[in-house]
Amino acid sequence: MRFIQGLADIVSSNQYTIIASDVYGVLHDGVEPYPYSRVCLKSLCECNLETILLSNSSRLGHVLADDLESKYGIDKSSYKRVLSSGDVTRQFLQSCFDQIRGSSNEPFNNNKAIDCSATMLFKNESLMLSAQEFTQQYIKTGRFHLIGNASYHGPLYKDLAPEIIPVSLDCQDIDFVLVGLIISLPRHGNPVNPNDANNVRQHYHSYLQQCLLKNIPMIIANPDIRAPNGSNTDGTPRLLMCPGYIGELYREMGGKVLYFGKPFATIYRYLLSDTNHDSEVRKVLCIGDNLSTDVLGARKADLDVVLILGGVHNVSVGNGNDFVSSIEQLCLQYESPEPTYAMEYLRF
Repeated sequence: MRFIQGLADIVSSNQYTIIASDVYGVLHDGVEPYPYSRVCLKSLCECNLETILLSNSSRLGHVLADDLESKYGIDKSSYKRVLSSGDVTRQFLQSCFDQIRGSSNEPFNNNKAIDCSATMLFKNESLMLSAQEFTQQYIKTGRFHLIGNASYHGPLYKDLAPEIIPVSLDCQDIDFVLVGLIISLPRHGNPVNPNDANNVRQHYHSYLQQCLLKNIPMIIANPDIRAPNGSNTDGTPRLLMCPGYIGELYREMGGKVLYFGKPFATIYRYLLSDTNHDSEVRKVLCIGDNLSTDVLGARKADLDVVLILGGVHNVSVGNGNDFVSSIEQLCLQYESPEPTYAMEYLRF
């Protein structure tokens, strides 16, 4: 692991041509952009380095791009595209729809070499589950319950009706739960506080128990467990609980959970299919702030990765020995390999 001041220290000497950067915790903190992120993206573009934003957002990539521009001033011209966990979730649901209809499956980006599969975790088991297998084993009515916002997450499924259709919490016969956002559940006590892990656990406990009794699988459209969400009054980073936390709670109870996005394999297959055209293999450098998603996923895909220290883990650089020791301890805690590089904030 090597500490760097900026990407200029490594991109040319290591012949990287593609930068796959996380968004939340790298470009912005959920409230405002980080100090150097927008300038860094433009500098990468000026150096003819192709940047793809690799996000665990449950939104589709083009929607996220609009949001980045309007809320954070991140110009769309400073990167090639956004590839999100929502994109991969949408493709999986489309593949299930095609199985139900008996039509041919057209994978994401029309690349037939990509197998649209989900990683399903159940107790201590992990397996890849294809859309065909999921449809055969779990799709009976096509009805599902959305934990999220219909206007926010509608693009994930709105064109798949009536074969796949959302229903209310009261509906008894549902095939799966789609988790896109931590929201308050009707008739489950006081409104949930997504910045309080214990409050989220208490709020969702009885609902998850009901799902477990019916053996209903959960599809997690954003595997992040927590993400930066501005600052507390004392200046420390405030953390927002994410859909991955609901998946973690359900798994603890013995539930079956399907994941898309980082650190799982499918999103990296899409990434590499998008960057390595024909016989040309180009070298990818990943950037992220989360050991359990960004670093773990990149290293599993055999890609180099920069850990941004000022994001979700909020590691203080201090002197060299302190920060190295802190990262080593965090890697043990999150069962992650060490990053290739570490940097305080994204900058060129």
